[in-house]
Amino acid sequence: MTALTKSTPREVKDSKLVPYGVLADKIIYRGAMVMLDAAGFLQPCSQVAGSCFAGVSRDEVDMTGLTSGDVKALIETKDAFYINIAAAAVENIGDIVYALDDNTVELVQTLNSVPVGKIIEVVSATKVLVLPDANQVKA
Repeated sequence: MTALTKSTPREVKDSKLVPYGVLADKIIYRGAMVMLDAAGFLQPCSQVAGSCFAGVSRDEVDMTGLTSGDVKALIETKDAFYINIAAAAVENIGDIVYALDDNTVELVQTLNSVPVGKIIEVVSATKVLVLPDANQVKA
């Protein structure tokens, strides 16, 4: 392909809310932080090698007894969200946080940590506002 030499109409798609197929036998609750596994299926956040943060679920999906991808969940990929944290202080604004589970982030990176984004506000010692980081998040 070559660089443009004139204006061209470009088709775009809203990527704020994205549907992803959910992994078999997983339950995702509305408001849960979710991640994509190495195969590209959605599951609640945890510390699993090869996974990447996808966003916050806007749907509740119970995949018990179903095949991976049979049902899709709508995921918020762009907006900042409030989430629980074990301990945070104002000095942590700008720090990257990692998913501990589908309802909690932590400041410490471990072997299988899934980066979520950056703290943009500390509401309290146990609640922060996180902005998903395009460099940390698969969307």
